Amino acid sequence: MTNFMYRNKIFYAIAVFIVLISANCNQHQAEKLLKQYLAQLKSPNDAIRLKAVTALGIYYAHDSAIVEPLIAALRDPDPKVREAAAGVLGYIKDSRAVEPLIAALGDKDYFVRGTAADALARFNDPRVVEPFIAALKDPDSKVREGAATALGNIEDSRAVEPLIVTLSDKASAVRGSAAGALGQINNPRAVEQLLAIFKDKKLDLIAGAHKFFIKRGEVGTEAVLVEALEAYGNSSMAEDYLNCGNSILEAAGKKWASKHGYTIRSDFGGSSVGWGHK
Repeated sequence: MTNFMYRNKIFYAIAVFIVLISANCNQHQAEKLLKQYLAQLKSPNDAIRLKAVTALGIYYAHDSAIVEPLIAALRDPDPKVREAAAGVLGYIKDSRAVEPLIAALGDKDYFVRGTAADALARFNDPRVVEPFIAALKDPDSKVREGAATALGNIEDSRAVEPLIVTLSDKASAVRGSAAGALGQINNPRAVEQLLAIFKDKKLDLIAGAHKFFIKRGEVGTEAVLVEALEAYGNSSMAEDYLNCGNSILEAAGKKWASKHGYTIRSDFGGSSVGWGHK
């Protein structure tokens, strides 16, 4: 998914500018700047409103006074401002933002929709499940991918059947995210589907759900997991293999990294996925 700080180079310039002018602020100056940034949210100048949202996210995310103004910024006429506001609200994780962010999933700009999905994924709130299920049908593949990932993180069984349908999405990244999400949900139907995927050697989906198969740790599955890495792997997957505690997968991870010019960390014990650690 698209992080709001990476959409446009202007965000970098704004952030650097804010750091330079704010580094030595005392409490009084900080309060004065807060009022200034809040006022700038109503400026007729798009760039000034964008700077204000970015500044609030960097320096005042702890202050509940910025939540309602940022919710209002989700309706800003400039999509870059709406996107930035969604990103900051996701970082703050104030429950008041959930419903407005759900509404932002229907924004006409796909960057805004994607960032709203990223933001909502940070909330462990049952209200977000159905909107994310609906977002699995978004016309933009990045939004669908993010929705699938978020549903896996939420681990709600309501998402299982829609995610199974999404395994047939036309975009490979979406299919992989859906498989990975199913692997995170503790549900018999999800497990049944993933085992069928493995039996059929659907390597792209196996790659997406590789953490699930590593955690199962079934002897004899390594060869197919290695095939999945070689065909559809990335650096994160290779790092999981390297640190999962299985010597066959560790060797495969090292080989993949060497072949693709990556340096990956060997940090067994600190990995989020271990062989046979269900």
